[in-house]
Amino acid sequence: MPVCTAERDGDGLLILRHPDGGFRRLRIDGNSLSAADGAEPAMVRRHGGEVELTIGGMRYRLNGKGATAGG
Repeated sequence: MPVCTAERDGDGLLILRHPDGGFRRLRIDGNSLSAADGAEPAMVRRHGGEVELTIGGMRYRLNGKGATAGG
């Protein structure tokens, strides 16, 4: 599974950068995440210490160590 880089900006956004140069922008609001850059909704599920996020056929797993992505 490819490893993405995750970075936060000062405006409440989380940016997930794919190894191929693609990216997703997510809005952080308290303990919730939502898509910040498009019409595709973000589906969020929590599994213990991980968050699984699905947007447009891509699945991301976020934990304290970073992010992974898969189709």
